[in-house]
Amino acid sequence: MTFDETFIVLYQPEQGKHIWVEKTFRRSEGLAGVDPAEANRDYPWHVYFAFSQYNI
Repeated sequence: MTFDETFIVLYQPEQGKHIWVEKTFRRSEGLAGVDPAEANRDYPWHVYFAFSQYNI
């Protein structure tokens, strides 16, 4: 549905670090942004992206 909310978590298992994207986005926006400023780029990251149905 167009009003579904997103949940995004980035996880870096070698360092045991995660980034929880607190801002939620709606599916209808078509784009979710993540600021990688605090990400260590020397290691790969796992991105977990999910939708949750908006309950009216």
